[in-house]
Amino acid sequence: MAGAAARGAGRVPTWVGGRLVSARGMLEAWAAGVGVKGKIFGIALLGGATTTLVMFLSLVFVTQIGNAGQRELAAVELREELIGAHLEFEEVRRELFKLTANPGIGSSDVQKALGALGEAGSALDANGLPREASRDVGALKIELVTFVSNARAIADRIVPGQTGPEEMARFDGGQAPLESLFHHVLGDADKALEAARSENGRLLTRAKLGMLLITIIALATLLLLSFRLTLILVRQFTALAHMTDEVRRGNLSARTGFEGTDEISTLARGLDQMAESIAAGAIQRETAHRRELFRNGLGDALDMIDNEFAAARVIQRALAELVPEEPAEVLLADSSRAHLRRVARNPLVSPPDCQVGTPFDCAAVRKSSTLVFDSSTSLSACPVLAERGGAPCSAVCVPVSFMGESLGVVHTVGPEAAPLDDSVVKQIETLASQVGNRIGTLRAFSRTHLQATTDGLTGILNRRSFEDAARRLVQDGTQFALVMCDLDHFKSLNDTHGHETGDRALRLFARVLKETVRTDDIVARFGGEEFVIALTRSTSDQATKLLERVQSALSAAILQASVPSFTASFGVAVHDEGSMPLEDVLRAADGALYQAKSTGRNRIVVTGQLNSLSDDDTAEAALGDALLEAL
Repeated sequence: MAGAAARGAGRVPTWVGGRLVSARGMLEAWAAGVGVKGKIFGIALLGGATTTLVMFLSLVFVTQIGNAGQRELAAVELREELIGAHLEFEEVRRELFKLTANPGIGSSDVQKALGALGEAGSALDANGLPREASRDVGALKIELVTFVSNARAIADRIVPGQTGPEEMARFDGGQAPLESLFHHVLGDADKALEAARSENGRLLTRAKLGMLLITIIALATLLLLSFRLTLILVRQFTALAHMTDEVRRGNLSARTGFEGTDEISTLARGLDQMAESIAAGAIQRETAHRRELFRNGLGDALDMIDNEFAAARVIQRALAELVPEEPAEVLLADSSRAHLRRVARNPLVSPPDCQVGTPFDCAAVRKSSTLVFDSSTSLSACPVLAERGGAPCSAVCVPVSFMGESLGVVHTVGPEAAPLDDSVVKQIETLASQVGNRIGTLRAFSRTHLQATTDGLTGILNRRSFEDAARRLVQDGTQFALVMCDLDHFKSLNDTHGHETGDRALRLFARVLKETVRTDDIVARFGGEEFVIALTRSTSDQATKLLERVQSALSAAILQASVPSFTASFGVAVHDEGSMPLEDVLRAADGALYQAKSTGRNRIVVTGQLNSLSDDDTAEAALGDALLEAL
């Protein structure tokens, strides 16, 4: 019943502020804007107001009942006064008859009865009767005054010889109208008494019913409001419990949505703020976790590559993962650090095509810090970005460096006034940092490896690197022709033209060898002015032909270079599968070289030709050397 009443009360429309709202809506609006203490105080205040109303209505009913009682009492008093006046009227008549029968007794008793009748007549009060009955009472009082006056006159005349029973009979007979008036007024009093009693009963019944109805309505209203407010509080606490349970289950988007100003709404907003803080922390942790996963994955991928080409492929996959819908590219400086070139881009979209030509032209590289541009049209935008043409855009530029040395830049563009999110920029910075570390490490390793495996003066392999490479050929069973070569009269070249000229001659000879042999052949400086060549899969004849081309190329190169003319001698030994070790091959080639120098220099000697050389040729060559040295 209470729930039905509550629902019914909620459907009663009420105009508030020009809008038609329900009593239920008004109650909920009031409950939302009032605190718990205010709600309790409001219910108490409503209970007090209801009690006051009941007391006021009770006072009204009591007043009405009191007025009806006064009217009833006035009617009773009037009736009693009429009866008393009528008795006094009869007493006067009896005393007059007594005096008529015996005039000697005197008129004192008659006068006494007349005085009592006059007082009774004066005491008649018609306030308890209707207006018509009040006029009859007034007429009765006048008639009584007239009767008293006439009766006093007759009593004065009732003496022997002045009046008699006949006159008294006539006087008494003339009082029939007064007697009738007495009975008429007494009837009016009885009617007024009955009407007052009936009205009093009705008022009493009405008061009982009214008080009962008002009490029931008041109690129902209080119960309804209490029940409704209890439901509101229960619903609010249920919403709070549901929200906290959702947050506990991991639904960090759950909110109470309370907008009131009461204590519960304040608590709800505090819980919402706490949930927002937890959600923000979770997002930060998730972002940090994704960033850590990206950093670890990128680090693992870069650790598995050993060259910049493979690094470029890893960088392209990373850009596609970071900014799948945005143009992005990585520009790195070459070994001279004079030019920037694109080494990787986001393969899912067209590249941003940054026109920065050198590292120094890039503002991010110069400042060694990340630069974010909201618009390419702004005054503070990068000049290269502003002059790129096309629609306005935003951009993010992150420098790539290694141990303080600038290597390049990661460049991305996007819609104008919508640059990349800070979290994405942080991940791009992670990409730039790890790419810089890996590329720098590869380049440093390459330089170190190059320094360890190459000759510092000529740039070709050194002796140790050659021996390692040649031993691999021996282990693999690969046939190769091993050539030992030496610059002729190099000491004289150094002494005559200086060591600077000798160094240029060595570099020129090394360049001629590198340009003449095949890509899979091995060229190295063996020490001093001696060089060694491993011609893979070559016979002695093939080696001889190639060395002849070397001699021709050397002669042509000397004509174009600023060095004195010089020649070289070559000794050739062939390593066949299953033949002698590398040391024996080197020894054989060295012997052939010695033979070439001993027989006149600037010639090619193969180990098979060692025995065919005559002693005269050897002596002649030795004599020529002695003369050259003497000069």
